Amino acid sequence: MRKSCYEYEREKWQLQPGDILLTEGGDWDKLGRGTVWQEEIPNCIHQNHIYRLRINLNEFDPYYLSALIASPYGKAYFQTASKQTTNLATINQRQLKAFVIFKPPLPEQSRIVAYLDELQTKVDTMKHLREQAMTELDALLPSILDKAFKGEL
Repeated sequence: MRKSCYEYEREKWQLQPGDILLTEGGDWDKLGRGTVWQEEIPNCIHQNHIYRLRINLNEFDPYYLSALIASPYGKAYFQTASKQTTNLATINQRQLKAFVIFKPPLPEQSRIVAYLDELQTKVDTMKHLREQAMTELDALLPSILDKAFKGEL
């Protein structure tokens, strides 16, 4: 049975777990930003201003590749390869396909991802501790000022 135009279009644009989604353009400093799709919305399709990278999951960990794209190496590539206007930078498929990918063995990719996750957890913890400290300092400031104005310091 022949596929309808609708079925063909749906299959063409439908996202699958492990797809990497990247913006086509935006602020030049945000080129290469993206995420790994994990089927957060069932039967979701993407629009044409989002690049979908469908990789062979036997060769690449999508989180490794996403981290490589978002790394300083990836950002530098996309900033140099992009077309830039006053407030907008864009990349095309040719530029995206020309991005040189470092391909360590899959277990090494997974180790790198685990290490990056560990670092991100530490960063998140430090941010939380900083927020707590700032809240405590903000709470102390009125009493310190009160004592200062009363000459009690």
